[in-house]
Amino acid sequence: MNKTEKLIGAIFAFIGAIFLIIGLVICINAYQKRAKWVETDAVVSEVIYRRDSEAVIVQYEVNGKTQEQKINGYSSGMVEGAPIHLWYNPENPAQIHTNALDMLHWMFIGMGGLFFAVGCSFFITPIIKGKKQKELLEQGEMVRADIVEIALNRAYSVNGRHPYYISCRWRNPENGQYYLFRSENLWYNPQDLLEEKQLKTLPVYLAPKNYKKYYICLDEIKVNDYQ
Repeated sequence: MNKTEKLIGAIFAFIGAIFLIIGLVICINAYQKRAKWVETDAVVSEVIYRRDSEAVIVQYEVNGKTQEQKINGYSSGMVEGAPIHLWYNPENPAQIHTNALDMLHWMFIGMGGLFFAVGCSFFITPIIKGKKQKELLEQGEMVRADIVEIALNRAYSVNGRHPYYISCRWRNPENGQYYLFRSENLWYNPQDLLEEKQLKTLPVYLAPKNYKKYYICLDEIKVNDYQ
């Protein structure tokens, strides 16, 4: 993973954490109000339609008196005369809370969780991959596979750049069957290094009895500045 990928992962994780915190704060605040405030049924008395938003006015009873208050939030089901559930502060009945904000905090939590998971994947995936590679290096069968292609991985890009990969082919001497292997992404063109070192093959470590699990070792052509 190069520096740009690490930066992108950190940005996604940071944004996700912010969204998660906001969503959790809204959620905790909502449930604290529901635990301490008075629950009651209300009715939508008026919906004021503005150019870029809507204002909803509700009526509810407090100690036998009608209270009218604007609520935060709007949904298509809020029409004049529609019932609505709410909670009000017994010390200040003008302060109310409705379910209208529930979707908001779940949206923040959902988006935050998604962004955080994507960001963390930039760091967790290489760790898991590194562990598997270590197992193959220690326990796998090493063969030399012929280099057949150097190409761009057009299915993946960072800042408009596509990484390179190397395809190798190996013939199993036991049954004559050919196997095609593909290296991890490289953020530089390895062509010059391969020619400079006159490399026609690369070491491939194969899992015993399962050649679908493999690791092409690129140590012979690795450029540390790009890793």
